[in-house]
Amino acid sequence: MRKISLVLLTTLLVLALSVSAFAAKKVKYPSAEWEFGDDKGQWGLVYELFYDSEGEFPEEGYLKPFYKINGKNGPWNITVKGAYIEDGQEVDTVFGARLPVNYSPYIAKFDGKSRIVGLSVGTFNYELGPVVLALQGGWMFSHVTLADNVDDVEGSPNDFFGPRMNDILLDVDSTIADVLDLDIALNRYSVPVAGDPDKLYDYYYNVAAEAQLTDVVPGLTLTGLYAFYSQDKDWLYEVTADYEVIPETLWLRAGHRNSMFWEDHENEVEGTWNKPSVLGGPDASDGKTRYIADTKPIENLYKRGNSINVGATYKFTYDVLEAELKADYDTTNPKARGDLDDLVSLSLNTTALDFELNQKFDVLLLDDDTTARDSAPVLDGAKNRLDYALDFYTPQYSLPVDFADVFVQGIVNFDWDKNYVADSRYHAIAAVEVGATADVWRLPNLYLGGIFAYDMPGDKDLIKNPFKFALISKYDAPNGIKFRLEYLSSVDYATTTKSVHNDDLNARYDDIRYYGNSKFHGVRLSIGFPL
Repeated sequence: MRKISLVLLTTLLVLALSVSAFAAKKVKYPSAEWEFGDDKGQWGLVYELFYDSEGEFPEEGYLKPFYKINGKNGPWNITVKGAYIEDGQEVDTVFGARLPVNYSPYIAKFDGKSRIVGLSVGTFNYELGPVVLALQGGWMFSHVTLADNVDDVEGSPNDFFGPRMNDILLDVDSTIADVLDLDIALNRYSVPVAGDPDKLYDYYYNVAAEAQLTDVVPGLTLTGLYAFYSQDKDWLYEVTADYEVIPETLWLRAGHRNSMFWEDHENEVEGTWNKPSVLGGPDASDGKTRYIADTKPIENLYKRGNSINVGATYKFTYDVLEAELKADYDTTNPKARGDLDDLVSLSLNTTALDFELNQKFDVLLLDDDTTARDSAPVLDGAKNRLDYALDFYTPQYSLPVDFADVFVQGIVNFDWDKNYVADSRYHAIAAVEVGATADVWRLPNLYLGGIFAYDMPGDKDLIKNPFKFALISKYDAPNGIKFRLEYLSSVDYATTTKSVHNDDLNARYDDIRYYGNSKFHGVRLSIGFPL
């Protein structure tokens, strides 16, 4: 039975080798037993391959997808749960847009509001002796291009479909003998060929393989990544090793990574990574119509260029003191591709009697080939660049209040850098957080809090308000709906002027606001509904 279901999935994906065409706006297409595009909103696919006037099959046929989107709010897809054969595996078959595709961050990981239209099937699970397999697949054939004034879309209107695609996505996740985890993702996509009536499309392949080998040597974990993009011969890879030398005490690590993205492979002209052949989909500028929604994994590898790193972590306890010491050496400054400056990082995180002190010190060892001054400025190329950061937290002290659970906590931040600009920069912040939880009227566990800070940058003209504060109220209703009301008192919370470490000024305020994206001046009300 399992073999038959695998054959059905393969057959479905092979069907994608044919060409897509779309029905006209608001048509009703008669099928053998029903009508697509009718008032009931029948969803489905029709594939046609008819003999031509000379009695021969054309090179490619026509695919007509029919589905109903009621305005810009959907429904964007339908899900059918169940097996394709009797006593077969139950899988999810999803048809439409916003498909649940998360196969690889380097090949295919869709945006949560993806407008790519297609069909995804999975997951099929198989056990072949010591090998456990999980298979998923998808067939993409267009994307939705809804206009702002569209209130209702019926059937499969030609006006609201993007360029034809004929792309296959596959993902095979395997575990071998509980030692090796191997995930292989594949994307086969089509590119139109202009001016050649005998060849409508070229087909290219993107493939990514991620592997993790655990405990072949006790305590050693090896991970590897390789991706190849056939259209432009682009590639990337990364290998890392983590070794637990002394259990729960000492760890060693090392890694190497490299990538190459060509503008012109034949003439060995290097280009950039953010192009359609890598990102997939018809429009690489729009995250909703490309196959890689979050580009950070590729971007991070690209920026580090050809680099190696080594490091160690040591944890120790002495009386009431617990500490973690990390040391890392990297041959590439992560802020700029091709910058082969050596970066040395030391960090020491300590806790004692619930007091917490975190420190980090970075030294960038400059060389004659230092580049990208705009993204990683240096004042004097003959001197090293230095960064230091300190974060200190007191315990949360409970206050003797009868009607609520009230706490207070102290926070101190200090940041310093040298050799970014003419003068050394520093920024200190002292703050206190107060929070209270109580049952108010018929609102159980209502939370009210505030973080009150005094801001002390080296350049007093950098900020508008030395004293600033953030207030919040939180309430989770019995029906699961969540309410969050915030107030931030200063425009400094939204200021992006470059400051210490060449980061935005508002990056200094992570500890004196409640959420990472609370970078505004004013009020924000957030309401979350349970799914």
